Amino acid sequence: HNEALPVCLKAYEFYKERANGAPASLQAKAGISCAKIYAKLGNLKQAETYIREAVEMYEITCGETSPLTASAYHELGKVLWGQRKREDAQKALKRAYELEAMKDAWDLVTLLEVHNLLMDTHLKETANIDRAKFADYFATTD
Repeated sequence: HNEALPVCLKAYEFYKERANGAPASLQAKAGISCAKIYAKLGNLKQAETYIREAVEMYEITCGETSPLTASAYHELGKVLWGQRKREDAQKALKRAYELEAMKDAWDLVTLLEVHNLLMDTHLKETANIDRAKFADYFATTD
């Protein structure tokens, strides 16, 4: 991973320069790749920065309901939960859950990964489980 990061960052900078300040999906895609490497290296804060930027870019360049946007929200939720930012992770994962469920050709494995991670944010490392919060997800599961 240490060897891959400089290559990935170079690609990110290339697409960023090419975009000339405008949001660009290729920059976002490279940013997600950098974020995944940072996360594997344990630098979740830096990973979060890249993913947040990618989410914004995907929403603008690909649309708010794009599969790329869904995937970016899933990655954001993973990184936020890894930092134990419970509420932010729940928001990101809820959005990923909604977007994954509305895909024309949804992937059950991905949907279950998002679901399980979202449930972890409610059930793990907490003294009190707020069951009322589960109602927020009923519309998605229907």
